[in-house]
Amino acid sequence: LEGYGASIIKAENWGKKKLAYEVAHDRRGTFILLQFEARGKVISELERLYRLEDSILKFLVSSKFISLSLRSALT
Repeated sequence: LEGYGASIIKAENWGKKKLAYEVAHDRRGTFILLQFEARGKVISELERLYRLEDSILKFLVSSKFISLSLRSALT
């Protein structure tokens, strides 16, 4: 991510957990929380790379939008 201009805020490995339903014949999966700050094009590329990676069965990317005016007021 950092190679694409993103900055990682927090990375946590939540370990193996039971899945709600079987995915690719697996009942357990490793959960990872990754919080980062990036532009929209970086997120699109990340999702594209996740789809190409065979070891990633499922992923969810959610965004939290902060307007530039609010961001400058916070800093």
